[in-house]
Amino acid sequence: MLLSFLEDGEDADSLSENGISYEGENLEGIVIRNSSFRSVSFSSAFLADSAITDTVFDSCDFSNADFSSSMLRNVRFVSCRLTGSVFLSSRLKNVAIDNTVSRYSSFDRTEMHNVSIISSDFSESSFSSVKHDGLRIESSSLKSASFRNTPLASVSLASSDISGIILSENLSELKGAKLDVSQALDIAKLLGIEIF
Repeated sequence: MLLSFLEDGEDADSLSENGISYEGENLEGIVIRNSSFRSVSFSSAFLADSAITDTVFDSCDFSNADFSSSMLRNVRFVSCRLTGSVFLSSRLKNVAIDNTVSRYSSFDRTEMHNVSIISSDFSESSFSSVKHDGLRIESSSLKSASFRNTPLASVSLASSDISGIILSENLSELKGAKLDVSQALDIAKLLGIEIF
């Protein structure tokens, strides 16, 4: 189990866990490699300063988990719950988030490299001051999500719900972003432009 690796000061390598609970546990600084977790609860777990690589989380619960200042590389979240999770000032590289509920989560000041968000719910989440390249968002809900100070140039939002999106007053974050026609009309309204 992860706790024993942490207590022994060892890296958790090549684990395969199913149905275990780490709810509310302090896993600060844990190192996880080459592992898979299915139906494991990390709800309200403290995972700050962790390093997770080459790992798959399938149907896991990370509600209100704290990943602040962590590093995730080659990680996949499939059908997970990330509601209220915190990734403040973390680094995500080659991370895929598929069919996952991540409402009210925070990715503020995070670095994202080749991160994909597919068919997921990020309503009312915060992506403020994010540095990214290769960010891919498809068929997801970004309703009332905040992207203040996060340039979205070259990011396609066309297949996602961006109603109520929160941006800087001049909407500069959207410069170079790819929108569909209906989204462009909504943004025009935010600018006070009337289209007939």
